[in-house]
Amino acid sequence: MCDSYCSHGGRCTKDPGHEGKHDSDYCTWTDAEAVTREQADEVLSTKAGGRDYLETLQPIADMIESVWDDGDH
Repeated sequence: MCDSYCSHGGRCTKDPGHEGKHDSDYCTWTDAEAVTREQADEVLSTKAGGRDYLETLQPIADMIESVWDDGDH
């Protein structure tokens, strides 16, 4: 997935290096409007289920993505 994050706590679901606006399937944003992962996670942690996602599912997703990015898939 693309490494761009929105101010609402979402992450772009498009492929890395895509053209045009970023899209989290909930909103769209430009590079100029993007925030850091840390900023997005801070916002996400205030939403219902956000803290649970960040503590439980995000580490698993990071691990899977790391293996995928290393070409071991």
